[in-house]
Amino acid sequence: MESMKNPANTPRQTGKSSSAKRVTELFHLILENDNISQSTRIWLARLQGPVTQIASSDPLGFSDKNHPARSFISTLAAYASGQGEFGMPGDLLEKEIERLVLLIERFPVADHQVFEWADKELATFIETHRVHPACTDGSPEQQKLQETLTVQYQATLLDKLSTSPAENAVRNFLTQVWAPILAAHAAHKGEEHPDTLKFKHLATELIRINTALLRRRERKQAMGQVPQLVTQLRQGMSWMGLPKQDQDRYIQEIGHNLSDAFLTEHAPAATSLLKTERRSAQRK
Repeated sequence: MESMKNPANTPRQTGKSSSAKRVTELFHLILENDNISQSTRIWLARLQGPVTQIASSDPLGFSDKNHPARSFISTLAAYASGQGEFGMPGDLLEKEIERLVLLIERFPVADHQVFEWADKELATFIETHRVHPACTDGSPEQQKLQETLTVQYQATLLDKLSTSPAENAVRNFLTQVWAPILAAHAAHKGEEHPDTLKFKHLATELIRINTALLRRRERKQAMGQVPQLVTQLRQGMSWMGLPKQDQDRYIQEIGHNLSDAFLTEHAPAATSLLKTERRSAQRK
């Protein structure tokens, strides 16, 4: 009886062991890649267990390159090593990898559906954050329109800034960096496209938050909005293809201004305070 069971079990066991070996080899190649940052490799290593689990439960399916787990891991590795079709800031990608790994680990069993969902989430993230060649390349008509719109957006932003106490770094960023980004979106996607409208809104938000930080009652709420604003500004600069070091420089300059605004009082308030102190001194 025992001899009759062994032949039936052998292929299944061989399939499981061969798929587990394939996963081990795949992760060895990924984790030995020096182009992937050490912190990202740590997150990728945590996926080996869930991937081994699904490969062992479905060895034949996992042998297909289009299997969602294989597609997910391959795409993650390609972008993490800088070999993706389009580049993107490494910090954004690492945060997304962390998010997806933590969500996958919450499932009791890492099955086909889990990795199918993760693969779709990753595809959506890449489409949203990748550097679109259209923003730096296009027909002569698009380039001409982009130049015209840049001037128009610069004029509009300067008009908004004329009634705002925003510092020079914020003004320079909006007119010299953000206006061309807005123009690129409008020229290639349309002035009423949701992305273009979102980026217009971000310009207004930067001015609003910078102004709010000058007011005691609004400071706490404004400071809580800064991290999300910075993330969204990075997305816009990434779309335009700005190198990460340039993004860091702009964000640092804006950050200094926001910090200065937080510590600065409105001139009228300071004047009022001085007058009050003088009156008190006179009474004495």
